[in-house]
Amino acid sequence: MCAPCRGGAETAGAIELERILFAMPWLSLDELRKLVPGLRDDRHERVRRGLLQRWWTVLERARRAARKLSRRERQIASSYVLLQSGLAPDRITPAIVRNLLGDDLESQLSGGAASN
Repeated sequence: MCAPCRGGAETAGAIELERILFAMPWLSLDELRKLVPGLRDDRHERVRRGLLQRWWTVLERARRAARKLSRRERQIASSYVLLQSGLAPDRITPAIVRNLLGDDLESQLSGGAASN
């Protein structure tokens, strides 16, 4: 495979992994490998770290704005907590959310209905 084709395939694979991690961030590496055959530890960790970094940037921007989180920001916050903690959704407590997001974001997240 030529370099451009290999790069394109890797990018497409990373995007697919990002979509899965956003939708189901609690999946273990073994469970992810069933959905993404050939997934290597280093690729998983690189995509995971990149997502966490991008999501934190979005959340930090929302925190500084001190407003209700939008529906998308709420989804990102939820996925961030699940991916960062490695816990299943039913194991997440308010204390875990507060520890990972901080008091301000946790308050914005639990502060009622989202806008847009």
